[in-house]
Amino acid sequence: MFSQRSAFCQALAGKAPFQIPSIRARQQFARSNQRRLVDVARVPRSLRVLLKPLRVRAAGDGRRLFDGATLGFAQLGQGASKGLLDSPLDAKLTLEMTFLDRAREPTETETRPLATLAGQLTFADATTPVFTGKLDDAGVPEGLVVDAKAADDAPEGASSKRLLRFEFTSPDFKNVPSSTQTLIIKLDPQRFKFMELGAKLEIAGGSEADFNVNELLDIAITRLNPPPFLEGATIGVHPPLFDEIPSGAVLMVTPSSGKPESFDFDEGLDRGDGLLHFVIPDPQPGILYTAEIRLNPAKAGAILFKDIELNQLLLESEGSALSPLPALGVDALAFESTPADPPAGQAVQGGPEETSDEQLAQFNAQSGNSAVA
Repeated sequence: MFSQRSAFCQALAGKAPFQIPSIRARQQFARSNQRRLVDVARVPRSLRVLLKPLRVRAAGDGRRLFDGATLGFAQLGQGASKGLLDSPLDAKLTLEMTFLDRAREPTETETRPLATLAGQLTFADATTPVFTGKLDDAGVPEGLVVDAKAADDAPEGASSKRLLRFEFTSPDFKNVPSSTQTLIIKLDPQRFKFMELGAKLEIAGGSEADFNVNELLDIAITRLNPPPFLEGATIGVHPPLFDEIPSGAVLMVTPSSGKPESFDFDEGLDRGDGLLHFVIPDPQPGILYTAEIRLNPAKAGAILFKDIELNQLLLESEGSALSPLPALGVDALAFESTPADPPAGQAVQGGPEETSDEQLAQFNAQSGNSAVA
């Protein structure tokens, strides 16, 4: 191809006569550079990992509390990505957690790996990455897999089990859990007051975006945040439909053998699912439980459920967590279990399948609402 610049330079050097490029040569030059510019526009841009915080609630001092993140991608800059257009390459997303004794200028820190997401990454166009996660043998998305070192490297004082939530942005991710994925971690709330979540992205075995270029998510560690992992049966109750919960409101749980236990509504754990969670630790076999809400200690309570064997529900769950049961009373009831399906035409563990008029009347009498005929 004839180069206008080279011809001009040669003419100045006296090595060749100066010639004006022909129309055909100029057209060829324009077509060649146009193709090159189009190719550059199609080169995928380098990526960074986004950690958009999942908000739980506001702390008593006004701080916003978070207990996890929504994962996504954004352009890191104008550099080229290791990913390719329409050509999937092996990829891995790694999460890391760092604990700090204070937010600024910490004197004590501790860093441990958290989890990895394995799969393949490709680009639908220069700015649209798609991370496709791995499936297990049953064809179910693996999702984030907790690193063994997350627990093995935990010091002796890290005995508090907490829950972190993760969600995945669409269309950035495919073949990932469609609902929130919960990971269990161990930490020392006496030693550390904050934690940072960091992310690293690798493509084809090379680093696409290291921890130092991706976003960090700051999480305050309190007595109830991140939410404690509740080992036992958990009753999830919809808060009363008031602007404020009455100060004397309690959940009363009465076992068939033993003393009743009263839970102030202020003690309920907010997991971000609209319920207040109360734990019944280690329910014993053969013990039946009855639960009622008392919004006013001077009035009779509204029965949530009666004579439910929580231990049996936990055994049937085989350790499954966070799956709610159908409503067994005026409010939703949730356990850290997934009970077996009841026989046809029968209610779960003897609980009512629908709210009775008597229960609604009890609830309305406490709340001051009028029963609807």
